[in-house]
This record gives sequence, C-alpha cells and structure tokens, in this order.
Amino acid sequence: MSRFLLVDQSIDRPGGHHYEYAVHMAREAVGRGWDVVVATHRAFDTGHWPSGAGTAVPLFPHTTYGPHTFDSVMTRESARSAGSPIQRGLRRMLDVVREPWRATDRARRLRIASLTWNRLLDRFPSRAGDHVFCATMSDFDLEGLVPVLATRIETRSAHWHLQFHFDVLSGRASDYPSQHARLTRIARRFAAMMARVPRHTISYHCTTRGMADQYNTMGVASFEELPYPVNPRLASSVSGRREGPLRITCAGYTRREKGKGQLHELIDALTADCLGTGAARLRVQGASRRLRRRLARWSKTERDCVAFEKHPMAEDEYLELIRSSDIGLFLYDSERYRHRCSGILVEMLMAGVPVIVPAGCWLGEQIAEPIQRHLQQQIAAFRSDDRSTEQSPGGFRSASIAWRVEGDRAEFRSDGGLVVRGASGSAVAEGSRESHTTDWMVACDWLPTTPPGSFLRIDAEFRAADGGVVHRTARILGPRLQPSDSVHAHFPWVAGARAVSLRIRNAFRDHPIFTRNWRSFALDTSRASGGGIPGGQVGIQVADPSGYADAVKDLIRHYDHYRATALAFAAEWRLEHHPRRALERLVGDTRRPMDRAA
Repeated sequence: MSRFLLVDQSIDRPGGHHYEYAVHMAREAVGRGWDVVVATHRAFDTGHWPSGAGTAVPLFPHTTYGPHTFDSVMTRESARSAGSPIQRGLRRMLDVVREPWRATDRARRLRIASLTWNRLLDRFPSRAGDHVFCATMSDFDLEGLVPVLATRIETRSAHWHLQFHFDVLSGRASDYPSQHARLTRIARRFAAMMARVPRHTISYHCTTRGMADQYNTMGVASFEELPYPVNPRLASSVSGRREGPLRITCAGYTRREKGKGQLHELIDALTADCLGTGAARLRVQGASRRLRRRLARWSKTERDCVAFEKHPMAEDEYLELIRSSDIGLFLYDSERYRHRCSGILVEMLMAGVPVIVPAGCWLGEQIAEPIQRHLQQQIAAFRSDDRSTEQSPGGFRSASIAWRVEGDRAEFRSDGGLVVRGASGSAVAEGSRESHTTDWMVACDWLPTTPPGSFLRIDAEFRAADGGVVHRTARILGPRLQPSDSVHAHFPWVAGARAVSLRIRNAFRDHPIFTRNWRSFALDTSRASGGGIPGGQVGIQVADPSGYADAVKDLIRHYDHYRATALAFAAEWRLEHHPRRALERLVGDTRRPMDRAA
C-alpha cells in the first residue's frame, strides 16, 4: 500500500487551521486507500487525532513560525525603518547586538530540523508510489529538509509536494521590480537548494495565485496554486434567514493583523443603529485577555451586544459557529493579506455566509467579480427600463459631472483616457443631486497598460447645500477578470446631501493607472424593497476600517439578497475547495471508477 505522509510541524494542538487542513486531507487520502501518516509538532496529543484520518506522529520541536524566514526578516526590516530617528537607531543597535545570537539559533534550528527529518524517515522510509506533502513550508524549512533529501537516496522514490505560505517579497506586484537585489539573493538561495536534489520529484505549491506568482518571479521552479481545502460538512449550512438578531461573527484567533484593535470603534459605530436595537449581535472568537479587560469598561449596552467564543474549538463546535453565522466579518489588514489565504473566509463562503472583507487583497478579490457583475446588472436593468425621466421614480439617467485634476500626477489624455498615480495627484469628479436620485454609480474601462496588482481608490465626499460635509466613504477597485468589462463603483446617496465629490487616485502606490471612458449614473431606486440597491452580492468590500459600519448596515438592510447570492456562490465554491479537489491536484484522480462516478 502506498503511503501519504503529510507533514505540518505547526500542528501542536487540536483545532485551528493547521489541524483542520491536515484532518480533511488525511481523511480524503484514507478514503482513497492510502496508508496515511501525519507528522506534527511534538507537543500534539495523539489522543485528539480523529479516527479515519490515519496515524498522527508527534515529532517536530519547532513550528514553521520562526524568526529566520524571509517573511520574518522583512518584518524586522520594516520595523527598522519605522518610527523616529532615535527609535530607528535603537532598533539598528539591537539588531547588531542580537545578530550573533540569531546566527547561533539559526544553525541550531537547522541542525534540529535535519535530525527530526531523519528520525521521521527512519521510521517511515520512502517507497515507490509514496507521496510526501509538506503542507506548511517556509524557505527556512526547506533549508532544513534539503540536506536530508540529498543524503538519503531512497527519498528519490517518493513524490514530494512542498507548499509555501509566506511572502518572499514585500509589497504588491508593482513593487517587485524595485526589489531586484533581494529577489536575486532569494532566487540564488532557492536555486542552490534545488541543485542539491536534482534527481528528486518535487512539486511546488502556494495557497493563492498571487503568492504563486510572487514565487515564480524567482524563475527557479514552477509554483502552482493549490485550492485551500476545508471541511465539506460546511456545505450542509442552513439556508434562508433565521429568527432573531443577525449573528455577525469574527472567527479565528483575534490577532493584530486581524483587526483586534478595531473592534471597539466598530461596536461604538454600530450600537445605536444595529447592535443596540437588537438587529444584530457580534460574536468574537479567541479574544485576548486584554480585549476582554477592555470589554469590562464598556457600557452595559455594548457588553450585551458582544459574545466571546472560545478558541480553539472542537470540530463540531467550530462547524456550528460557522454554519450559524449570518455575516462573516473580516477586519484584516489588507497589506498583510495582499496574497495570503484566509481559511476562515474559505469556510464562510463554503457555508453560504455573506462576508465583509477588506478590498485590495486576496480576501477582497474572492468576491470582487460577483460584486462587479451585480453592479453591471443593476445598470443594465435600469437602462432597459423606459422610466428614465426626472419626473418618473424608478429611473436611470446619465449624470452630469465636472472633472478637474489636482496635482501634477494625474492627467486627461486626448483619447479620453485618465491617468492617475499616487496620493499627490488625483482626478476629481463633482456632481449635484438630481430629483429622485437615491444611488450614484461611476464606471470606467481599465486599460491593460496598467501594471498588474494595481488598484484605484475613489474617495466620495457628500456635502450639504451649505457646503458642509455630510458623509465620507471610499471604494477600492481593481481590474475585471475579462479586461473588456467595465469597472463600477456604487455610492448610496446620503440623506441631506446635495452634492458629491469623487477623488480618484492610485490606492496603494505611485505608479500610473490607465483608464478611460469614465461615466456616471444617477439611479432612482425608491421603489426597490429596502430602499436603494445593495452595494454588492455574496458580500461587500471595504476600503479602510472606517467603512465597516456602513458595510454592516448595508448587509442588514439587504440581508435576504446577500444570503441568497452567497448560497448560490457557494455551490461552485464548494467544488473548488473540497479536500477531494486539493488531493487530486496533488496526486491525481486515484479513485476507483465506481468511486469516481459517485
């Protein structure tokens, strides 16, 4: 019997996504008739390993989250350049002092990693037909593994699959060319390691397309996206709207990069309209002691609006948490998750739960196309309606706007194109409210000359008749899957506002973004149920933390629409993220014909 050996040294306890990932892949492999072994951190208690998922072997003394990966090095480099000159100087001094310790610790960890791999392969030697899947790899983990593969000839018999989760370059795709020196250094390091195992069969994977593209810039191997598998039992989610307050869930352990510092401000913004009225209730999993202490200082109304859930949970408890959610809330840092996968988002979408996610990163990109199709369909529906005069509610009209350029880094071109760069240069569109207008949309064509990984930001400022600002909001937009499709942004017209200004610029960087054929539309949706049209479908994107409260209110107002579209989206999503799909991408379809037909 061929063996499927899954290695994840970060599985140190039951629960959490390292554990869940391994369990689902192991169960699928067992179902295919493999001899399944899962190597974990040595702290893992095998009594918590479920039946039907092979054998768990606690062995590795370190998780993959160490101080010596390229991702950790980049984090330290970013920290060194932040703060005052005194703070930067102190950090540089500390780095000099710590460098000898880091070098010693690095050598020690590599030695231990090689010893541990040898122990594992002594116990489970590689054989022809075996597959070894290292589910959570880093460049540092690879450095510990390669010497073992190079000296153990029998490891050539197995097919090795290495999946990488962490960035090797900083920033977005448009930033990569400026990091040529770093890329060259990283590529040489990877190439040197790969050169030591030329006769091994090794496949390289990443958890997202963006991450794979980043690794492929090295030019040393072909890295492919592997669909992130989650529990197929999530597909049995309850459909339709439940009785009682809508349950807004922040699942997973609440870390800094997952927005733990934003919760109190969000609760303040939602208490009067949503949480305090009984329309919704917030559930937060894995809150830190510090956050719980802060809760004790909140008002009773705020405390009654929030429920803290434990982390980690047993499998059935966690499934119930996800399936019973009405809205999945992701307060994530878009820079940290620009290419990183979120297993929780995959789970929420599999369960048909509408989500609120940051725009301009991997999370936002998962629902960007459905949102754009929704807005495009809204314009088409109103355009086909003959009621298009100011005197007839329910109408559609092209809105007149006045354009101007601010700064020297934005320009209009003779062919009707608009080029915008960084925050120092933007195009401004100004318009006034016409009779019966309830919603405002703008659209443009995205030109292929724009560098990949680019995003537009549109800041909207609604003003009253006296010029006072009534409301500010923002949208972040990227290119469509089909380059010929237009990009749309939707803004509900704010009560009391008579005019709006839209400031258009590059969302994150200073390179040029090329667009053309900008147009705007005034919609009268007063006859629509719920007032106005939903800002999206399946979920909604937010440009920055200030937009979460508006997003929550939009989902509550149009919840039936969001829930129905999320359930429809889930039907295809479940196929892509079923463990069967991930295993087939790794080892091929090894099922018997009768099982394949099922």
